Amino acid sequence: MFDSKEARKAGIDNDIIKLAEELVNYQNNLVEDLREGKARIGDKVKPSPQKYPRLRKFHQRAADKFKKTKASSFKLLNPGNEEKLLTFDTNFYAVNTETACGNYAFPKPNKAPVRYFYNQSNPAPSSWLLNNGFHVTASYATGNYQNNYTRETFYSGVQGTCDSPKFRDDGTAGNGTTSNGAFYNMNIQYKEPNPEILELYYGLWSYLGWGTYVQWWHNTY
Repeated sequence: MFDSKEARKAGIDNDIIKLAEELVNYQNNLVEDLREGKARIGDKVKPSPQKYPRLRKFHQRAADKFKKTKASSFKLLNPGNEEKLLTFDTNFYAVNTETACGNYAFPKPNKAPVRYFYNQSNPAPSSWLLNNGFHVTASYATGNYQNNYTRETFYSGVQGTCDSPKFRDDGTAGNGTTSNGAFYNMNIQYKEPNPEILELYYGLWSYLGWGTYVQWWHNTY
């Protein structure tokens, strides 16, 4: 909840107040649309420039500041190796602060994480994911991906640690071919903001505008 009257009494600039009002209204509508199946995180839908002009411009400027950085070239690995390769030391000095979890000024991460591609045979990809801590992703959080799986995790960096389940490992079971012709049937992208923002296990958001920020992050990266 955002108290516009108190903000004005405190002398906060009116343009900032208007932006905050748009953000709260947009986020309330986003949550309602997600619950009703009218929207999905990652579907690239952005705030309407007619209804939310300040928020739309704010999101665009933030995205322009952090130009899309494509993930590094594919990595084809044995699925048993990924934990050793992608373990982060937990930084306890700042836990669950806005900058530790990510915001428009300091996105976490500030580029699309590397997507690792695997040729998994026994067990089958979906079984391997479920056996290794993943669950089927809520439909509103899958964007345009099918057979998507989520494993809750934390994020740790120089600005602190954001605890689980605010981040996730993003797993997908499905056949494909990499740019150099290598076959894969499963891929995993590690350490991205968890789009399952409505789930009961999720706990408290990192801050008031977290839901809208998570949508912006997935639209941007």
